Amino acid sequence: MPRAAPTGDAFLITEQGMPRGTGPRAPVSSRIALRWVPIFTLFELHNLEELLLDMPAWGRQHLPWLRDSRLGVGTMVIAIALLSAVLFLVAWRIRQDDSRTRWLQRLFLGVMLAVFGWHIAISLWAGSLQPGVRTAVLFLPVYAWLLRARPDTGGDTPGR
Repeated sequence: MPRAAPTGDAFLITEQGMPRGTGPRAPVSSRIALRWVPIFTLFELHNLEELLLDMPAWGRQHLPWLRDSRLGVGTMVIAIALLSAVLFLVAWRIRQDDSRTRWLQRLFLGVMLAVFGWHIAISLWAGSLQPGVRTAVLFLPVYAWLLRARPDTGGDTPGR
């Protein structure tokens, strides 16, 4: 029979017969952190659509306030890569903190829902499909569902 080591909780022993805190480490990511996989995948597919359909050129052609813009696809690639890298690094850094992960996911999903709404509204205003609107229409319900789903129940139950 294994001996119990004294702890703040008075001689707690794990199932492996080891004092609590000395056994195998917890998984590096929580179930909530795993939700980043579909979130990032859809985000990058949306960005790819914007790049492949040359969002800057579309803006110069359809939006009067962007007619003189010098923004090009190369600049967008750099901006998207930096944004994606920062988001990924922050998500990775807080992956074990469910509360902060959930907060960041809700913030990101809320921003993306607003971006998707912008794509749809500006396409209607311009009378032309803005690059990004196709994935916006497809991903809007998925992101809305992810925003409301409770990850602690498998993600299939709306939460608060």
